[in-house]
Amino acid sequence: MNKEKALRKIRRPAARKPMPEHDAPDNRDFANLPLESRIGTVIKRRRSEANLTLADLSAGAGLSSAMLSRIENGMAMASLDALERLCAAVGIGLGDLF
Repeated sequence: MNKEKALRKIRRPAARKPMPEHDAPDNRDFANLPLESRIGTVIKRRRSEANLTLADLSAGAGLSSAMLSRIENGMAMASLDALERLCAAVGIGLGDLF
């Protein structure tokens, strides 16, 4: 997929998709994870579901691939602005991160 096509795909408004029950993490275990890990897990799962690479999503959200990788792996906390851009790029709302 070329970069221009990937960006068009990311910028296209997407309908929110609720998390299927069978894919939802066990809330008791998920709630015990640090916030950075929970947010990173959701973003990584949604990126995978959308068949986007780190480079595709980072370009669409205006972040570096390295920063996106750190966010997905729970090693960094993104700003609220960055989280909004990431959510828009994968077609979810901010509330879906929690």
